[in-house]
Amino acid sequence: MATATFGVFEIIIGALLLLLALAVILFTVVQTPKQQNMGSAFGGGESDNFYGKNGNGGSSKEAALQRITKIAGVIFFLLLIAVNVVAVIK
Repeated sequence: MATATFGVFEIIIGALLLLLALAVILFTVVQTPKQQNMGSAFGGGESDNFYGKNGNGGSSKEAALQRITKIAGVIFFLLLIAVNVVAVIK
């Protein structure tokens, strides 16, 4: 029976992947949905659903959360691809 031994590199990359996955999940859950229910699609919702509360399409907090989520997602997938490439070469 073979035991798996992990080097420092594998442990660091694994921890980074776990933290990035949790960050993407957290930032996705924290964001407010663009549409609360089907009633808002037919004019039954609040008037600030389409234009945002200030009429500018959303607040800077929402834009920052979207940007952070996109960056964390891209880094996660690039790191995941890099790990797979290194595993194939090794």
